[in-house]
Amino acid sequence: MALVGATVYDAKARSKACEAPRESCPETRADQDFLDKCRLAGFQVRQCGCEQVCTGNVMLKKKHYDAQGHAKDCAPEQPECTPADTSAAFQDACTDGGHKLVVCGCEWLCAGPLK
Repeated sequence: MALVGATVYDAKARSKACEAPRESCPETRADQDFLDKCRLAGFQVRQCGCEQVCTGNVMLKKKHYDAQGHAKDCAPEQPECTPADTSAAFQDACTDGGHKLVVCGCEWLCAGPLK
């Protein structure tokens, strides 16, 4: 497994080296809020040992980028708002940079710098 030994982060933003997933683990409740923040920030959720962790530190204030490449803070998604469609060029620039589009406030932003 390529993730073994890689730095990952738990729900309290503590970094640790990833262990190989264990076959039998005690049943625990996953911190769904943490897992959602991890995915929305463009990171991946992985199992290391018996713990669900994130491949990035979601507690850092990470900048997101608009279609013009301007850095912005990601505001919480507005519940009753549908963001306008984005251009294919913006979507491609975001995914080519290894990132995901996320809804911030009521607009689509890229979770990392555009390529």
